[in-house]
Amino acid sequence: MSGIRRRAALIHDGCKPLSNSSLDLMTFLNTYQPASVSKAVSETHFSRKEICSIYRGFKASALKSSMTRDGIRKMFAEMFPQGDSEHYADLVFATFQKSPSGFVSFLDFVKCLSVLCRGDIEEKLQWIYRLYDPDDSGKITWHRIFYVLQAIDDLVGLKAKPKYSLHEQTERTNQIFEKFDRNGNGVIVKDDFMDVCRNDPKIRESIKELNTIFPT
Repeated sequence: MSGIRRRAALIHDGCKPLSNSSLDLMTFLNTYQPASVSKAVSETHFSRKEICSIYRGFKASALKSSMTRDGIRKMFAEMFPQGDSEHYADLVFATFQKSPSGFVSFLDFVKCLSVLCRGDIEEKLQWIYRLYDPDDSGKITWHRIFYVLQAIDDLVGLKAKPKYSLHEQTERTNQIFEKFDRNGNGVIVKDDFMDVCRNDPKIRESIKELNTIFPT
């Protein structure tokens, strides 16, 4: 395993404590003051040691203590070499809280990761919704559903079984949209999206199984 895939493994492993991480821990503490470490622990489901381990993977792909869109794209490109990951990486990037300059801080990164790795179903559901409505407009269009599904298909690439044709992608989007658009008004409102996900056993189970945006 090389480069970012190694770093992804560090992050994905739940941020297991590292036995040979003295230098990384020193770097982390020099960059992140004790109060900031405590804040990260208090606002996530991770321990102090896990926060330090996650930081080791983050800093290798970040600009100082922040991550850019290009950094996220590069990370996904190396983790999903069998597909086209750019669009999905952009979707994930859009879910992060960002500074006015468009950078993602380590704290915001680890808070998102905490939801995916350790969050309850409500936390995960809120994150999934942001994939479809990153601006929190309260509604999701048919075209947005289609775009997200297409981005996921592109991400899986050659591993997709079966590979969906454009017609199949359109039909799949229609089926999903009809399920969630309860009022038939051409948009999916947030309350309907949440209610359908909470009450559909298959969707609930798939959300429970979601534990990371990174491959296993």
